[in-house]
Amino acid sequence: MSRMSVNHIAVLLAIGAIVPMQSFVSRARQVFPAASNTIADIRELSDGRVVVASMAPSLSLFDRTGSVLWKHDALGTDFSDQAATLKVSLDGKQVLFHFDRNDDKSLATFDISTRALDLSPAQRPELIAARVEGLPITNWRNSGEPKIKRKLLAIERYEISRSLAITHDARSFWLGSDWSLRHFDATGALIRTIQGTGTVYAVNLAADDRLVIAARDDGTIRWYRSDDGAELLAFYPHSDRKRWVAWTPLGHYAASPGAEDLIEWQINRGLDQEPATYSASRFRDQFYRPDVIERVLDTLDPKKALEAADDAAGRTRTLIKSIAETTPPRVAIVDPADATFIERPELVVAYTIEDRPGTVIKRIRLMLDGRAEKKDQAVSADGRMAGEFKVPLQGEQSLITLLAENEHGSSDPSSVRIRRDPTTEAHKPTLYVLAVGVAKFKNHSHLKLNFADADANAFVERIMKQEHGLYSRVLAQTLVNEQATVEAILKGLEWLERNMSPRDVAAVFFSSHGANDASRQFYLLPYEVNVQDDITLRRSALRYVDLRDTLVHLAERGKTLLFLDACYSGNVLAGAKQIAPPDIDMVAADLASAEGGVVVFSSSTGKQFSMEYPELGHGAFTAALLEAFDGKSDRPPPWLRVSDLEIWLAARVKELTKGAQTPRTTIPGERFINPRVFMVQQQVR
Repeated sequence: MSRMSVNHIAVLLAIGAIVPMQSFVSRARQVFPAASNTIADIRELSDGRVVVASMAPSLSLFDRTGSVLWKHDALGTDFSDQAATLKVSLDGKQVLFHFDRNDDKSLATFDISTRALDLSPAQRPELIAARVEGLPITNWRNSGEPKIKRKLLAIERYEISRSLAITHDARSFWLGSDWSLRHFDATGALIRTIQGTGTVYAVNLAADDRLVIAARDDGTIRWYRSDDGAELLAFYPHSDRKRWVAWTPLGHYAASPGAEDLIEWQINRGLDQEPATYSASRFRDQFYRPDVIERVLDTLDPKKALEAADDAAGRTRTLIKSIAETTPPRVAIVDPADATFIERPELVVAYTIEDRPGTVIKRIRLMLDGRAEKKDQAVSADGRMAGEFKVPLQGEQSLITLLAENEHGSSDPSSVRIRRDPTTEAHKPTLYVLAVGVAKFKNHSHLKLNFADADANAFVERIMKQEHGLYSRVLAQTLVNEQATVEAILKGLEWLERNMSPRDVAAVFFSSHGANDASRQFYLLPYEVNVQDDITLRRSALRYVDLRDTLVHLAERGKTLLFLDACYSGNVLAGAKQIAPPDIDMVAADLASAEGGVVVFSSSTGKQFSMEYPELGHGAFTAALLEAFDGKSDRPPPWLRVSDLEIWLAARVKELTKGAQTPRTTIPGERFINPRVFMVQQQVR
């Protein structure tokens, strides 16, 4: 069997105090601060160190003196004490909550229909808190003895009641507690119990009480069908307040860029073996379905939502298949260990690969700081294999990443960082730039954009000033309007691929419209595009797969950046049949995956529009980007790292658009070392 699970700290932890055990401290007993919540478990390691787990949850490692060696807190949202905070829309598709129960500034809303997370929600009177009046229910908040009139409600011994929601007709109510979510009638008789993933800190009702929404201590908000308790949807907002993922029990999901691997598939392999786990992105083609997520609360059935999404797109019905026979390999670097200091100029990397017996490993790739250093092709395996790579080293720190591929796709990456003294002068790379801007279109006047061509020209003008800064040379091609045909863009991509050498840098800027066809394939719209229908779109637009192939090949040689302003626009849909809004989130996640390795700066997310402003002479995204190049950002000069651009673009575009547009920077996390990519203009000599 396989299931979806939230990928955060699995052990429950706590914070309070730890008393060192006699067996590893041969001196007077002392008390060391360990956690901010109840301690759930303490374990002594063979070398005398101590691992402490708390109910926060958190996991900490202490040395023999009580000093903290490392600590990991929960990655999810703390929903405790949010019984009155959790509010929902009448249809259940919008939820309001706090990321931090103690911080009134952490209020947020999430809209399932638009897949938008809003961190600055205005007053939302249409979002309603749970009803707690209308029945004589007492002692229900943080109590072990909730009652209706004088009758004790049936919860387990030692269990604590946490939350309450009464139906609009007051004929029944839902009670959230430490271990379950229970439905009672108006007399207090138990109707049903929904077992689950821990404490139900908040519960609410929507869609005429057909939906039950519960915020649980695993950091998720979950939607259940009230008539039988079946789970319909789960939503996990990450504590960084950027990433989120939502999924159905069938495994179909939607996610913000960089968030899909917050969930995993687990395949149990019997009592004598540990389960095999695979990040959700390994099965993106099969299960990434935002169109299903948007429909599941309408149909109240994940399977019917899948059918409705297929029907809406004119696709053949999707078959729900087991993933057990279509899994990628599992790979691990066994030597060196993470953070190893290496004095030699060459390193031997030892690895193991696990796969199903009889499977052929098509390719093994070793990446050094994102560059493909070593490749093996067509390696047969009998369930398990081991090998070594010799890797030349340069610089103070390197990130080594290993990937293996079979016929079903690429493994999750295995990565280690190594440290060493620099031995050679760093290579000063060439920056290759391809900029495309399409403001007018040959066949469709309604597609006109105001500043896409100006955006591309200004981007190149600023980039050319990077020569003799970080880069020895800057070589650029600009294609605007009539120049930006499919053939010309493909030739530009070919130019990048033929000329970029290892350790150089590539930057691709694209400003135009984007669209998806009925089969969810993404296209960029060139000058001569025809969007009359799905067929003409496929014949006349630039296929995403062509862009992806080039960018991934470039990323294997050096740093590769994509600036993508081709997001949602209603103009594309006007008069066109079967053409869907572009799914930029999917594009960003795909390109920035471990096997993609591209850093993606996208102008907006979800179903947001990309805004243009006459007073700026540019789109908001490009205007903010140009300001960063000109030294107007609050990042310290002279360098602009990827993280500097991410922080500035997020804040500045939000300011320019008054919160209507949220740019996203998506990075290849397992291969990301936050490099310097630009210098601000004033510092270039």
